Amino acid sequence: MDQAHGPVTQTAPAPTRSAIVGRGPRLADIAPWLAAIAAVALFLYLFSGVLMPFVAGIALGYLLDPVAEKLERLGLNRLGAALFILGISLIVVVLALILIGPILGHQLSAFSENLPKIVLRLQALVSDWSAKLLETSWGGDLAAKLGLGAGGPGDLQKAFGDFAGDAAKWLGGFAKSLITGGAALVGLLSLVVVTPVVAFYILVDWNHMIDAVKSLVPPRYL
Repeated sequence: MDQAHGPVTQTAPAPTRSAIVGRGPRLADIAPWLAAIAAVALFLYLFSGVLMPFVAGIALGYLLDPVAEKLERLGLNRLGAALFILGISLIVVVLALILIGPILGHQLSAFSENLPKIVLRLQALVSDWSAKLLETSWGGDLAAKLGLGAGGPGDLQKAFGDFAGDAAKWLGGFAKSLITGGAALVGLLSLVVVTPVVAFYILVDWNHMIDAVKSLVPPRYL
């Protein structure tokens, strides 16, 4: 101690650049998270065809979590709130199917019944159009280039009519495959059955899952 100038205070040395850099996240800390993200991305890519009901259930549970919390504040426990929300959701889905199902069925039935008439009208329209086309000079030249001029207008009309008929048949077959396709039916059933179940478990265990995820994250990143 210097008696003339009083006590001498020692200042702490300034942190070096290596010390400052060392405070940031290291590659060893980030590598597990990068590997986990890559594994999840690979899993989603490989099983994307069957994950739709699960993704929809997780999204539905996330969206309905605030409703479950409000029901908890009203006195229900978490399980009761999830069951209540699931019941209301099922009632809404059933009512929607009851209201929309007959309308869709009627429209599809009317379309299948009117499909032959539509084909005939389309063939007649194409035949009239092809006849008018042959009356022009460039239409006759086009028919000759296509090899349809020897038989007169009938060949061109028949060609267009066959094309229209094939197109209409393909359209009808495509619509029928959409209705009766096994893959579409299985996908719809899985979406209707699996999605509510996943949403229910998400609602019940949402808080536990959030706590579990937080426990895996280092405190300095929270």
